[in-house]
Amino acid sequence: MNIPWMTKRSLGFRLALLATGASTLQLAHGQEILHVIDGPRGASYDQPWAAPDGDGDGIDDLLVVGFGSSFRGASGSLYSMATGAEIWFEPFGEWATNGLPCHSQRSSVIGDYDGDGDPDLAVGCSAFNTAFLPSEVFIVDMTTGAEVGRLLSQDIEFGDLPGPAGDTNGDGYADILVADSTGRQNLYLGPHGTLAMSFTGPSDRLISGWTVGDIDLDGGDDFLIGWGQSGIVDVHSGRTGALIGSLCAVPQFGCGGLYGAFAVPLGDTNADGVSDFAISAGNVNFPQGMGGVGGVRIISGADLTILHSIYGRPKSASTSLDKFGSTIGGGHDVNGDGVADLAVASVSTRGSYGSLVSGRTGQILYQVFSDGESGSLSLPPVEAVSSAQTIPDINGDGYAEWVVGSYGANYGGFVSGRSIVLSGGPGDAEVICESTQNSSGRRAGLDFYGAITPFTRGSELRIRRAVPGSVAAVLFGVESAPQMMGSGVLCIDPTTLHRYAEIVPLDATGLGIRAVDWGDPSIHSGPSQWVTGATWTIQAIFRDPGSPSGFQTTDALRVQFGG
Repeated sequence: MNIPWMTKRSLGFRLALLATGASTLQLAHGQEILHVIDGPRGASYDQPWAAPDGDGDGIDDLLVVGFGSSFRGASGSLYSMATGAEIWFEPFGEWATNGLPCHSQRSSVIGDYDGDGDPDLAVGCSAFNTAFLPSEVFIVDMTTGAEVGRLLSQDIEFGDLPGPAGDTNGDGYADILVADSTGRQNLYLGPHGTLAMSFTGPSDRLISGWTVGDIDLDGGDDFLIGWGQSGIVDVHSGRTGALIGSLCAVPQFGCGGLYGAFAVPLGDTNADGVSDFAISAGNVNFPQGMGGVGGVRIISGADLTILHSIYGRPKSASTSLDKFGSTIGGGHDVNGDGVADLAVASVSTRGSYGSLVSGRTGQILYQVFSDGESGSLSLPPVEAVSSAQTIPDINGDGYAEWVVGSYGANYGGFVSGRSIVLSGGPGDAEVICESTQNSSGRRAGLDFYGAITPFTRGSELRIRRAVPGSVAAVLFGVESAPQMMGSGVLCIDPTTLHRYAEIVPLDATGLGIRAVDWGDPSIHSGPSQWVTGATWTIQAIFRDPGSPSGFQTTDALRVQFGG
């Protein structure tokens, strides 16, 4: 098929809330809501994309796409990030040659398909269940909204889930992956839409495809194919199509689950000279010790090993956060550490939420929730956090921003969708010193989940990558220069050292969770209070029988408590 297309190292973390009804959003230290953007009536806008400057004001803008009941199923608008005003609107569904509504599922991706140096938008418009009528993928100029080309096929599912392939052959034009109803994933080359290669795999449904950057260092971008509910992901060379390697969601328990439905190239996150990438596992049933349903992994491009795993909380927990990673986006440095970060949306059975994850450390930086808790800033109604994305710096503070989308938000009684643009920044907690390798061959980390605000429900400390089956204690005090402690490094002044709560048991994966009890006297009274405005360094120490001293330490966090 030849069809022309053209005629600072931080971990800041705060609970934020987006609730249906009288919604509120509790922000991290220094965070601001920059824009709240509503889509047209019936559009269900919720797919935000970073866009080039469309109004000539020198600030990059935001493109939002929706697949709702209006405009024959697909539409999009470009918004000024200086004012929040709409620059252009296009009813993509009304472009379809078959005259019928689009049936695509969350089907828009970006890439420079016309080679002009700016990204374009590819919008899928399948004719699902409509035999003998063409399916289409529209190529749209993001600055003007004009069509610059399209792909057509008689296949009824063509374009249902198009994926960005990057520039696989290094010719300066982005390429695109489009699956069809026969179970094939097809690579089309820009600028003429030439079919270059096709792939088949263990599943013929819900096939995804995403660029991962140039991980084999041959000058062309490589890509992955997620084979639906099989839980298997294949990574291929973009130039040759050769299989670089395969990934499995949970090898020890079988691979099943929708692994690789979304992926994000992050650049080199671990300074080994090879680009890395993140991959979603939003409905994978991970073992309970890993956190329940859903997760996101940051994968080394050099050898396809897991650099970081970030999971939701178990369904059985009172603050369950399952289906973590329903969608992901990213590629911009939001916390200022020089490494691209990752935005995660999680449509949970207990309330949806969005998270910002550090690409360098895998730590959660910020979160926004829709579970109805109270916060500090009123917002109009929001149905759910159904998408998340990063965008370039728009307020001139040197930090990229991030966006959460809500496809079900109502405006004037109609489902319009809503996008909320949040400012970036280093956040409220910073990794001030890193752990050394323990006897399990890993470096133990420490997370502060939930709001870093005194007396907030659901806060917890989470120890990860420690020695499986061991025990740990949480310490806090005043920051000091690193000093040896056991086989690790202590970054708390020993003369100010306090222990918080009881011993924490570690499970078979080296994970330990301690809920924060804001009524505990050790943090609620006296000179060691965790109160608004206080700054403490928090670190955990754990038994490590395989180390020379018998115990080790985690990373240390400098935590500033907000109000």
